[in-house]
Amino acid sequence: MRTSFEFARLLYSLDPWTDPHGALLHLDYLSHKAGMTQWLLDVWDFFSKASDDEGFRNRLRPTVLPGWVYSRALALYIEEESKKQVRRLLRPCAL
Repeated sequence: MRTSFEFARLLYSLDPWTDPHGALLHLDYLSHKAGMTQWLLDVWDFFSKASDDEGFRNRLRPTVLPGWVYSRALALYIEEESKKQVRRLLRPCAL
């Protein structure tokens, strides 16, 4: 799965503004399967902070794709669950 993710990222990097290959439609799924949810969250944050006047008008944004919205929510949930498990491991046990 990681190889598929990397190839989709490569296709997306060829022309990220218009994405003629439709790589964004697969990257949300592949990022979860490859364990690269932080990459998904970083891309989401980049596009959510960019405004229309910065040259992003008429550009394809992942923040408007329904699959990305669901994948972001899932990534945030996974991140929160992993933090909870770390806290459980670090909590001192009572004997």
